[in-house]
Parts: sequence; structure tokens; C-alpha cells
Amino acid sequence: MLLEESRYKRGNVLSVVFTAVLSTPVITSNNSNPMEQDTVVLTCGPETQNTSHMWCVNNQSLPNSTRLELSEDNRTLTLFHVMRNDTGPYMCETRNPVSVSRSDPFTLNIIYPVAQPSIEASNTTATEHENTVVLTCCTNDTGISICWFFNGQSLLLTERMKLSPDNSTLIINPVRREDAGDYQCEVSNQGNSSKSDPLRLGVKCK
Repeated sequence: MLLEESRYKRGNVLSVVFTAVLSTPVITSNNSNPMEQDTVVLTCGPETQNTSHMWCVNNQSLPNSTRLELSEDNRTLTLFHVMRNDTGPYMCETRNPVSVSRSDPFTLNIIYPVAQPSIEASNTTATEHENTVVLTCCTNDTGISICWFFNGQSLLLTERMKLSPDNSTLIINPVRREDAGDYQCEVSNQGNSSKSDPLRLGVKCK
């Protein structure tokens, strides 16, 4: 630990005070992956004497909000009823008479309920060996994974099927009669999942 020496003289008495040069503070959380509406407690550590603390979020001072509460010494920041836009990043700054230090950014991964997706189809009735069908899983949620189902079971891709890199689009080229049936897509995050209503694809013989 680095110490900074300060000398004070009062009358004939010389006082020597050693103050620690602050190390980089670290933010810890009681829950780094909270569900939306949970309460989260962030703590700026380590605890040191004669040190003041200050918080910022998104590189700005904390906003005035009834959902934010600081402890008496400002070391602890409590977020009540977190929402998806409370991810941060958060930083805390520590100060003493000889130094200032700021933590690395800390980001919350807030898990929220996903909305039910829907499927859009280029066509719902196709001709065997002739048509290509494009199915798109539509959702406004971000940070999700997508998977597909066929007749209530996980879709087994054939050589005629192709998924987009994010799995949101399924291309069947060309369509065959065994492709006829009900298609669904499911979106999920770490907290929950939601499945679309079935979309029925009909295949006509050529």
C-alpha cells in the first residue's frame, strides 16, 4: 500500500499523518443477472477510512429517481424495481486527501419477459419441387436466441433448409410434400421463453 505523508505544525507540535493512496475500487453486486422488477444492491469496495464515494451511470451523474438510493456513506447504491434500461454501465469513484481512483465499468444483465413472437411467410401454400418458402420469426426483443419447431417437435434441418445466422429466417428450397405442417418459432433469454402461434404450410402436388 502506498502512503502519502502530510506534516502539520501547530505551535510547537509537529503532526505527521500518513494517508493511503487509493487502489482502484471494484463494484460488486448482490445479483448481476436480475430479473426485471428485482432490487439490486451495488457496493463500491474496498472499504477504506477517510474516503468519499461518488457514483455515475452511463458516464453521467446519477439521475434523481425514487428507484435509486445511496447509503449514508455513499458506498452502496440500491436500485429498486430494475428495468431493462438500467443496465448501465455504472462506475464508482473514491477520493481521499491525496488521491482519486475510479472503478472499471460495471454492467447489469437485466433479464426481462420476452413477448410472443409471430411468423411471417412468403407464402403459406406452395407447389412441390417448384416453390421456395421463406419463414421469418418476428420479434422486437433483443439479446435472445431463436429456435424452430415443426409439428410440435424441434425442427430437424434437411439439406433443403437453411437458417439465417441469427436463426430468425428459415428458407425451404424447394418445398416437398413432407414439409407440409405447422411451424413455430420460439424466442428465449436467460429468464424465460415464448413460442409463436403455429403457422400451417400447405404443399400442393405438381
